[in-house]
Amino acid sequence: MIKNYLLVAVRNFLRQRFYSWLNVIGLTTGLASALLIILWVREEISVNQFHTDIERIVKVYSNYSHAGAITTWNDTPGPLADYVRENLPGVQYAARTVSTHGQLIQHGEEIFLEDGLYADLDLFDVFSFKILHGATPKSREDKSSLMISERLAIKLFRDANVISKPLKLGGKEMTIAGVFQDPPRNSSLTFDFVLPFEAYKEMMGDRYNWINFEFRLYLKLRDAAQAGHVQLALNKKFEDIVHAEGGTDDIDFYLQPFADVYLQADFENGLPAGGKIDFVRIFSLVAVFILVIACINFTNMATARAIRRSREIGIRKVVGAQRASLIVQFAGEAILISALAMIFALMLVYLLLPGFNLLIDKQIELKLFDPFLLTAAFGLVIVSGVLAGSYPAFVLSSFEPGIVLKGTMSGTSHGGGLRRMLVIFQFSLTVVLIISAIVVYRQINFILNKNLGFDRHGILSFEMSGSVFDQYDAFFEEMNKQNGIVNVSRSNESLVLVNNQTSSVKWSGKSDDNQQLFRVIQVDHLFQETMKLHLVEGRSFSKNFNDVNNYLVSRRAADEMGFANPVGEKISVWNNLEGTIVGVISDFHSQSLKGRIDPVILLCKPEWTNQVFVRFEANKTNEAIANMEAVFKKFSPEYPFVYKFMDDSFEELYKSERVAGSLALSFTIIAIVISGLGLLGLTAFTTERRQKEIGIRKTLGASVSGLVVKMSTSFVKLSLIAFCLGCPVAYLAMDKFLSGYSYHTTLGWEVFIITGFLVIMITLIIVVYQVIKAARVNPVEVLRNE
Repeated sequence: MIKNYLLVAVRNFLRQRFYSWLNVIGLTTGLASALLIILWVREEISVNQFHTDIERIVKVYSNYSHAGAITTWNDTPGPLADYVRENLPGVQYAARTVSTHGQLIQHGEEIFLEDGLYADLDLFDVFSFKILHGATPKSREDKSSLMISERLAIKLFRDANVISKPLKLGGKEMTIAGVFQDPPRNSSLTFDFVLPFEAYKEMMGDRYNWINFEFRLYLKLRDAAQAGHVQLALNKKFEDIVHAEGGTDDIDFYLQPFADVYLQADFENGLPAGGKIDFVRIFSLVAVFILVIACINFTNMATARAIRRSREIGIRKVVGAQRASLIVQFAGEAILISALAMIFALMLVYLLLPGFNLLIDKQIELKLFDPFLLTAAFGLVIVSGVLAGSYPAFVLSSFEPGIVLKGTMSGTSHGGGLRRMLVIFQFSLTVVLIISAIVVYRQINFILNKNLGFDRHGILSFEMSGSVFDQYDAFFEEMNKQNGIVNVSRSNESLVLVNNQTSSVKWSGKSDDNQQLFRVIQVDHLFQETMKLHLVEGRSFSKNFNDVNNYLVSRRAADEMGFANPVGEKISVWNNLEGTIVGVISDFHSQSLKGRIDPVILLCKPEWTNQVFVRFEANKTNEAIANMEAVFKKFSPEYPFVYKFMDDSFEELYKSERVAGSLALSFTIIAIVISGLGLLGLTAFTTERRQKEIGIRKTLGASVSGLVVKMSTSFVKLSLIAFCLGCPVAYLAMDKFLSGYSYHTTLGWEVFIITGFLVIMITLIIVVYQVIKAARVNPVEVLRNE
């Protein structure tokens, strides 16, 4: 019997090749899209999941309450970890980390600039970074030993087993205590070496205290259920200590499971409020949409072509076939077609994956015998087969043999209403995807083209290394002589992402309960000019006025201080740096556009800067960079010249949005193609069934244009209904998406007009093509047998 079912399925497939291949192509495209999204979602949710006992690992965040709002910081005060180890038995291990932001590593003639961490010894107990050779230093007081990655060991020594070998890092002699396995690509923590935390603590001096928040803190609990108790204990301890240290008691700590850190990095009111998880959910829904659209094509074509198999069904029933066996037969045929489509889909995914990886900036691999992939493929085959074939199976198996064998059953009487509903639903989903893709792209363009309050174009930055730091004045003079260089300045922060915040700013008339946060940037005298920050009052910094410790404040900062005329007012930061406000600059974005503009203060403190910012002539980029490198090498020949464009740093902030925009556009085009294939098949079948009607109308004098208008009207009406149904859904979804940004594009009527035009044009192109093709057939050829 199974052999007979297979034989019939193959014969029907070959007999109606056009419609069969339309189904296969549509399902192949839908399944390939679903597989690509599944692979991407799997990659996203797998981040950090390789750690053993990850359910017991938590990250500690600091929540600062001020002015009725809560600001969440990634960092915590250094002594907090010491208190945890000594007083909280519910915590097994505690590890603080702080990035080195690129360190010069030397071994013989080999010189590299690498990224690493200062971290506690507990780092390798909290996390599952495997130690391949050696071990962590035995004493916390050991400040001359370090751990390096396998990649770095091979890069430096051509060998991974390099225990006890010397290494110069930042000019200081160190000894390799151990080699750890490279952090995998699905780790949110990436580093090539680990330096002793005590060495960093020593460098901090008095800044290592309870009111300086500078360290990421990770805890491994003895029991995951103890997280609430530990959180309460930390908050109580901080409250007890903070007054003695002169800090604020408006801070408490939040413990987030480390498994959620990557996907839920956005905070609101002190609690996780989304992040990359939002895009995971959105594109999981997109995968469902595309799969449903592809399955609708199959269902529509199967019910539309039911009359072609009606006699087969009638004969089977006459000779004793039960309805259940017919349902199994037709559902099985749908699953077989789905399986065929899956084979093509896997081939298509294999071909598309390299380009897809470039699009999403991942390194996803397609392993055909991966249990996860096989399970996903099998599940999709069954789901799509059942979803696409269940209704046709029940409809076809319900035909009465007496009616079908007499030839009195209409080819359009069965499932016509359902087909119209499915076409409407299919195009409604397509409308939602089109509007969403347009809005996401408009928002990305809005972000990339918004006036930030400073000019990020034509700026690059690099670290002040070696003699560049020690002999900056000579370096500055040499740089300004180079062709293509416009301005040279220095700072401790990039304006693209200013990380520090402080409530320590003091001014005359400040109330005791005012805990407003300010972002403070240490700069030199030329920073405002180099960044093209707009000066609205007063003057900029100048060496002629000996402006060390003086301030430029943003408009909002002046407003927060209550100064109507801020120029000349005295302020101080960090309790001891008192100076005068010499000018006011326009507000500018110092963080992502998701948040409001913060009040910013520029402190003229050149000796506290560590980054050089160079504005160059746009038409002389290569020449300017070559000249910069030559000057840099002249002063610091032992350091590599590593620079970064400010434009690149800015775009890195919105990497997730750019990936989402690219994915949205790609899968929207796919949805349009699949919907178009379905409409093509349905109109081809409809015109085929109405070929004699078209012939008669032509014989009676109907024009081709008149036939086109008459037969396309019904499909255009369906598209308009779908448009009207899809627009409200898309509006609600995109309004919520845009509300996640304090500064965003508008959800204007033109988005819906463009979408409506696209949907109508797609419908007309497909329908008109088929109708014209049918209308040009000679009526004699159609009617000769009537």
